[in-house]
Amino acid sequence: MKILISADMEGATGVTWPADVLPGTPQWERCRSMFTSDVNAAVLGFFDGGADEVLVNEAHWTMRNPAPGAARRPRGDAHRTPQGALHGGGRPAR
Repeated sequence: MKILISADMEGATGVTWPADVLPGTPQWERCRSMFTSDVNAAVLGFFDGGADEVLVNEAHWTMRNPAPGAARRPRGDAHRTPQGALHGGGRPAR
């Protein structure tokens, strides 16, 4: 089973104010790590539920909002597509 997640910061944990999603603000720095954690939890949940592959489309503004280096990659073949999507790789080894 292949899964596509389209994630946007406005739906992330802790986002309550417009500055929370404005790149470069202190609030954005704080919220982007929570956004990354939310996406990571969804990716791992889909794999736990039987997904074979997960693709995350980061759909907010510049598409560069997940905290650098914090995206979970169950396998080493993950990559960012030219459109900004993070390819979560295949099912983790058990």
